Amino acid sequence: MKKGAMFGLKSRALKKQFPKLFLVSFRRLTFRLVEGHQASGLQTSKGAMFGLDARIALAIFGALSVISGAALYSAISQAKVVSLVTEFNEIAKAWESYYLDTGEKPPSARSLVENVDSENGWKGPYLSYPAASGVNFYFPQFEHTSGGDSMTSLAITTGDAWAGTLVSTGCTSSSGSCNRSISFGILKTSELSVMKSLDDYVDSSDGANIGNIRWVSFGGGYVLYYRFMPEQVPE
Repeated sequence: MKKGAMFGLKSRALKKQFPKLFLVSFRRLTFRLVEGHQASGLQTSKGAMFGLDARIALAIFGALSVISGAALYSAISQAKVVSLVTEFNEIAKAWESYYLDTGEKPPSARSLVENVDSENGWKGPYLSYPAASGVNFYFPQFEHTSGGDSMTSLAITTGDAWAGTLVSTGCTSSSGSCNRSISFGILKTSELSVMKSLDDYVDSSDGANIGNIRWVSFGGGYVLYYRFMPEQVPE
């Protein structure tokens, strides 16, 4: 009888406490659901941020690749131009060495690599380029329109506007002014960009008809001239 009474008492007490227990359990479940949703949202946000960061990084990497590629191409082009000017100056030095050794001005470009004129005092070759037929030597740094190496010659050009006609008739008392130049031709049209880069480097881009770097269209291509010293006008 006592046990039954006690069981009845506990049952009534449990019924009274059930709503509170239910609310506590419901609150705990709700909190866990909300917490789980927030965690899921945080992961989703992190994923979205990672995707955005990755796209930004790829865009920056792409831009840097373009900039680096352009800078590398510019550096290579600049190095080629500097190398060409250095070689032009070596040809000018070879001219001076020939003159000091022989007491005569080189009659042709070929005379700097071969003693074709049997000149007394000749101590060449003053340049290591291969000789070509006639008065030239081959300059392999340019492309020739015939598919071979460009032929290089020494020229005496008359008048300050010499690039207009590129005459090489010698320097006379009536010439006004004369210039000693190195000519390269006939160059392919694809070499025009190199000539413009040379003009920019040597003459600050003053154009094809002014300064020490000049060129004209000739024979389906170009002839490039590099003026390295004035020529004394005979009296």
